[in-house]
Amino acid sequence: MGIGASACVVFLGCPKNQVDSEHVLGSLTQAGYNLTTDPKSADLIVITTCAFLQSAVRESEAAIQEGLKLKRASPSNPEADADATKARKTRNGQGEPPMNTDTRADVSEKTICVHPCPSVVGRSPRPASCFRSSSCRDSDSRKVVVAGCLVERYGENLKRRFPAVDLWVPLRDMPGIASLIASSREPQTKHGVTLSKRSASKGLSEETPRLRSGRQPRLSAICNRSSASSFIPHPSSFPRVLSTPRHFAYLKIADGCDNRCSYCTIPSIRGPFRSRPLPDIITEARNLTLAGVKELILVAQDTTLYGTDFQTGIHHQGARTPSRKRSKPAESVSCLRGSTPVSVSAPGQARLAELLGELSRIDGIRWLRLMYTHPAHVTEDVIDQFASNPKLCRYIDLPIQHVADHLLANMNRHYTRQDVELLLESLRAIPDVHIRTTIIVGLPGETTRDFEELLAFVRSAKFDRLSCYAYSPEPGTSAARLPGQVSPAVKKERVRRLMLTQAAISRANLKKLVGRKLTVLVDTRTDNRQGRQVPDSESLTGNWQLETGNSRCVGRTEWDAPEIDGVVKLTGRSVHPGTFVCALVTGSSTHDITATLV
Repeated sequence: MGIGASACVVFLGCPKNQVDSEHVLGSLTQAGYNLTTDPKSADLIVITTCAFLQSAVRESEAAIQEGLKLKRASPSNPEADADATKARKTRNGQGEPPMNTDTRADVSEKTICVHPCPSVVGRSPRPASCFRSSSCRDSDSRKVVVAGCLVERYGENLKRRFPAVDLWVPLRDMPGIASLIASSREPQTKHGVTLSKRSASKGLSEETPRLRSGRQPRLSAICNRSSASSFIPHPSSFPRVLSTPRHFAYLKIADGCDNRCSYCTIPSIRGPFRSRPLPDIITEARNLTLAGVKELILVAQDTTLYGTDFQTGIHHQGARTPSRKRSKPAESVSCLRGSTPVSVSAPGQARLAELLGELSRIDGIRWLRLMYTHPAHVTEDVIDQFASNPKLCRYIDLPIQHVADHLLANMNRHYTRQDVELLLESLRAIPDVHIRTTIIVGLPGETTRDFEELLAFVRSAKFDRLSCYAYSPEPGTSAARLPGQVSPAVKKERVRRLMLTQAAISRANLKKLVGRKLTVLVDTRTDNRQGRQVPDSESLTGNWQLETGNSRCVGRTEWDAPEIDGVVKLTGRSVHPGTFVCALVTGSSTHDITATLV
């Protein structure tokens, strides 16, 4: 399998994994693979997995089984294809997917449809319809590769369960996956991962792969748990193929986590928190703008910790809570939006505000969106950025998880209900700021009184967007060993009640927008005659199959993150995706609004 072979990447999980998967696409493109979104026609199927929850583990394992069915399939065995199609249709996402105010938030399974980034070395991929009917490749030549978080979490056990998988790739090696595939023809096994004799003999690499230089990268077999700090965020020199519509992209600013929440497996999977160097992030952001990106969405396990590990030059261990105080005075949260105050942080202090200020200076970027913040780590200078930075969307993703103090302590969240209330007060002093949050119900020890306190808090807080999850006891976490585990039936009922409450709040919030003129970024457009999306390779990817109804275009305001929040259904003239327009809001529903172009 070499130049000219076709490859399909299926990714499971969050936007952070989506960025990892886009580097996989870049590596494959650079190696000469033709990218496809049809796994049936692909010579190579790469599955980038999620393992955050047991439901995600089950979904990843089901995807592996489906890939192996396709590997066994042949033109003379159509029943295998039929079985794979049936499995795809009947598999229930993450078992019982999280209940959100918008079902579009359940986007954990995607077959990547690609837009070639001009800076990517290699052939331009040809987008295709996901899972279309086609004749299968020779089953002897088809390879199945599994990468990502599942490999990190379970390692050796996976090889025993799925011996037919051709290659297991840990997180560190994903940017150079094409080199591992090429060297896996003479397999050896190390820590449950199949790789070449050359790679196996070198073990963990101290050298960063530089795929654009033409040198072969030195890649590891699998990340040893004791060497978790050797994981590296993807530098800007790694090739990347965007899977989003070309006008927005996710920008990963850090990886790993030090918060050690008692219910969470991320630190054991992705290692300690590691910030990317600020100049490297700026370089990638500039490259993305050259590819046509107008909205950058900042992601990490905890974006608000950015820069706190720069003090000693090594990754810090254990949770760190940055001070809300600044070393230098900055403008108050009531300052005008025309300026962008930036103060250089002292060593060891969070540098997110500095990063936001630097990103806002890049020509071509219209919107910056901040996701995955932590209530204990939101500093005053970040709040100032929301008030003053004209490019930073007045939208913050702030997972509070709960408000009962004893549960927050058990969760190791490092804040109290009063801290949350003070933070919300500071944020809402900024005109038009919108707040998205995430809540977990059914935590160990959560009583009826605790839940009623949470429900009352949600009614009073009136969050603009809210996602609710039933607590999942994960093996290896301290919370799974706590007494007072709540029954699944009680957890399900609490999720239902909370989401019904939030649905009413969401309807009331959106109704207030009727009659206002808003700036909208157009994501998709529809065929004038048939009311369907236009299959325009420059404006649409297979990941974006939104219900457009009678609208001519579908877009988002600055208060809506792609795929997890609501949309604006636009009537009037058809507008090319990636265009910012002014629209008059004419109607609203529980999640979305309708508007007319003006």
